[in-house]
Amino acid sequence: MRRRLILVIALVGAGWAAWPAHAKSNQPGVTDLTGAAPANIQANDLIQALAPSRQTKLVPGAKPTVLLPITFESGSAVPTAETKLMLDQLVKALQSNDMKGSRFRIEGYTDSVGSASYNQRLSEKRAKSVSGYLEAGGVASSRLEAIGRGKADPIADNATAEGRRRNRRVELINLGTGS
Repeated sequence: MRRRLILVIALVGAGWAAWPAHAKSNQPGVTDLTGAAPANIQANDLIQALAPSRQTKLVPGAKPTVLLPITFESGSAVPTAETKLMLDQLVKALQSNDMKGSRFRIEGYTDSVGSASYNQRLSEKRAKSVSGYLEAGGVASSRLEAIGRGKADPIADNATAEGRRRNRRVELINLGTGS
């Protein structure tokens, strides 16, 4: 059984007007690409979302947010082939001149099914899996930090299948340049 995990990219100051037509969200400041096929998400879309204007001060964890489709097999931290297509575009975006020098925190989350200790370990493995994939693609490990948050901070109701799907996510937070 496949489980969907959502990669959330948090940033401040991106221009949303030029986002692709398939980007939709019911929440102000949130661009949800989870309905898009990962193969349709291009590096330029990610650069536009991740590269804030030079006048913008980045605040870790701040909105607006971009949700990207990431899938893993149930209970696994290995990205599916479909997910790897989107992660390849993310590698290109992070290696672009626009993103040069920016650092990112990768935070893994799970739904509420399973014990707290199991979910903590799985969230850590998923965050490290995404970080490892980006590193293998050429993104310097010094620009990435991976942490697990377990089932903390749900973004949807864990009582529904859709809510649990949305809560299984990884957040990629643009920390800006420097340390």
